[in-house]
Amino acid sequence: MSEKAGTKAVIIRGLTYEEVEAIKQLAEEKEFDSMNDFLLNELHEILAKPDAIETQFVLHESLKEIITTNHELLKKADQILRTRRALLRQVVDLKETYANHLGRL
Repeated sequence: MSEKAGTKAVIIRGLTYEEVEAIKQLAEEKEFDSMNDFLLNELHEILAKPDAIETQFVLHESLKEIITTNHELLKKADQILRTRRALLRQVVDLKETYANHLGRL
């Protein structure tokens, strides 16, 4: 492995085979010449905008909260709708009962 002037080789350990293959796939999808070029590009972006990573993390966490809240609201809305339907059925039943009762008088 030859190094360009002013550069240093770095070895990354601890990635599974599947993770390495996923990185290779991403590099191909984004049309990089190699996995190394892709990783260098990603690292350069991180170094150029260190606050962007924190911002993305905060945004990601916020979106997760929004999704969770939306899910809870949908469940509550569904519960309200079911309760409303049950109440309407009771009103119809009471109406019929009163109508039958009044018809007998």
